[in-house]
Amino acid sequence: MIRAALWLAIDTTQTLLDIIKIAAADPGRAQAARHSLLQAH
Repeated sequence: MIRAALWLAIDTTQTLLDIIKIAAADPGRAQAARHSLLQAH
């Protein structure tokens, strides 16, 4: 249970870091990525 929660937190953080990296490189693409992320949840 704790391991699953920890894994989820790490995975979420990694996804957010990826979005931030994309945002720095390409703001338009970051907007699309954030939109698709919101659609997924």
